[in-house]
Amino acid sequence: MKTIKNVLIALVLTFSVSLMANNEKEGEKKVSAKAELKTEISNLLNKPSFTVENTVNAKVHFILNTKNEFVVLKIDNSTPSVEAYIKSNLNYVKISTSKMQKNKTYVLPLVVKKG
Repeated sequence: MKTIKNVLIALVLTFSVSLMANNEKEGEKKVSAKAELKTEISNLLNKPSFTVENTVNAKVHFILNTKNEFVVLKIDNSTPSVEAYIKSNLNYVKISTSKMQKNKTYVLPLVVKKG
């Protein structure tokens, strides 16, 4: 009876350790996908065609559609030129990062610096 108990405990421990190891790998994938997405967005919004008098903060609400394109849903910002710039450079632009979940709403905090 003791050996059956010991074998069951060993199996449970092995199974739980393997589950923890798999969760860490999934977390690493999410971080790298977010880093890739951040790099792509910063490249797309690299040089605005207008001058910014003050630093502007905005929150961009978007999804990635099934074609892997940005779809801008809403921009929390009161500056019309910044809003138009973001929409014209991100909306329906196909990205190469395919690890992000499709049709999920993401919120991107964005800072346009004075300059």
